[in-house]
Amino acid sequence: MWRGSFLVALYAASLLGQAQVWCPPGAMWTFNYVDIFLGYHGVQRVRYVGDTVVGGHLAQELQETTVTAPWGSSDYASTAGSSLFTYVDSGVVYQWDGVNAYDTLMWFNAAPGQRWNGLWQDDFGLVVLDTATVPVNGIPLKRLVVQQDGAWIPDTLYERIGFQTLYLAGWSWFMLDTPWSGLVCYQDDSFSFTMPGVSDCGFTLPVPEWSTGSASPAFPNPGSTQFQLEHSGPGVLRLFDTYGREVVRSALVGDRTSVNTASLAPGVFIYHLYDTNGVVTGCGKWVKE
Repeated sequence: MWRGSFLVALYAASLLGQAQVWCPPGAMWTFNYVDIFLGYHGVQRVRYVGDTVVGGHLAQELQETTVTAPWGSSDYASTAGSSLFTYVDSGVVYQWDGVNAYDTLMWFNAAPGQRWNGLWQDDFGLVVLDTATVPVNGIPLKRLVVQQDGAWIPDTLYERIGFQTLYLAGWSWFMLDTPWSGLVCYQDDSFSFTMPGVSDCGFTLPVPEWSTGSASPAFPNPGSTQFQLEHSGPGVLRLFDTYGREVVRSALVGDRTSVNTASLAPGVFIYHLYDTNGVVTGCGKWVKE
């Protein structure tokens, strides 16, 4: 018992030097939650709740909570999820794999060209394209532009905040059974960050109002060489395969857009619609025969 108390005290002291990097007191992330197949929308919240010893390391415990409702409904329900465990060493954030080891989650000191593998993925990783130190709300933070293997569009990773498009795990946003789809807001006891175009961080309301739009139907569905979408105003469509790789990106013009899919192999695809501010306005599933 004494040894555990001593470790916690020692870690609390060392955390002062790591707080800028990751998980300072009061840290909480809110992610947009879009489950295409089950028809739910809402937010996924991840909150730093304390420290504990896991796998021989004194780790931060991050507790997940999901607040969701069926599409077109405001009947939100809150569900407590599992806990994630991380620890920081020399600018690297490690995450417990839930079994017997830690994997690299974020490597803030990485240089352009360096890479690390995603959790549980020996052959699937992230490569660093660019690095810089930039002011975010008046605080200088390290910024990395990273790209996943097989992805066309890079993501931005900030120390303290984490990924902007991906979930906390560098690959999990893409998996169909983990439908988190992008950071909305981050806050801790002395800092806050809101993604562009977000007007409500969801801390007081059950869900950001911009994530309550319904799915946008594609037609024909199933289809072959193209499908069409009706939408309101200009923006961007991004089409993903079941591995989470972006396979088509198309500008949205007017109120109807035809999407060319002639080069795609048959299969199931997920599409997201964004307005000109990068806010998700619709989503859906399309099948190519």
